[in-house]
Amino acid sequence: MGISPWEEARPPGDDALGRLTLDELWRGARLLLAEGATTPGSPLRKPVLSTVDAGGAPRARTVILRHFDPARRRLETYTDARTAKAVELDANPMAAFTFYDSRRETQLRLSGRVTLHTDDECAERAWNTLGPRNMADYLARAVPGTPSPSPQAAMADGEGDEARRAAARANFAVLVFTYDRLDMLVLGRAIHRRALFGWKTSPASASDDATSGLTAPDDAVWLVP
Repeated sequence: MGISPWEEARPPGDDALGRLTLDELWRGARLLLAEGATTPGSPLRKPVLSTVDAGGAPRARTVILRHFDPARRRLETYTDARTAKAVELDANPMAAFTFYDSRRETQLRLSGRVTLHTDDECAERAWNTLGPRNMADYLARAVPGTPSPSPQAAMADGEGDEARRAAARANFAVLVFTYDRLDMLVLGRAIHRRALFGWKTSPASASDDATSGLTAPDDAVWLVP
């Protein structure tokens, strides 16, 4: 059967759900994450990133999925390095991503750790993929979330293009999330399917061939939906 239940943007039928194996469910999860990273109009493009603040309280916000590397179990998103989530992750790297595809009635919850990249090859590579409009998102003079008397009061202006680009680059950061647990729930009409996948070993390194890296989970178990 392969990954056919997720090849169309509609809920999998109960017959298809009833025949699913754990391996097929995991392969479906990879397909959905890849769609989120490459398809702007997909609901999987905008997951919720949850962190823990200094007081131990949960914090959640919608982000844009920029890259998915199944061999290295990595998701990437971009942020202003001065944001609360960047500060929270610098202090406590534990985080979770939640994806929900309303078209396929499928939820993915991933947990793992985040590393923050600001002045290295990873950040530079990502920065060079941005156009002028996206670069402008990192031009706020004040820390994002600071109270402002008007919508534009915190934005840098009156500077040359190179100065503005340099200011934006200084604020730019890449959040690299490596997951070690993935909880997948698929809703059907009469039946539902839920499974948990876990990894005990380290993912493939950046020097490994992505096609031969670690893609299969170390543990997989059905859960009661």
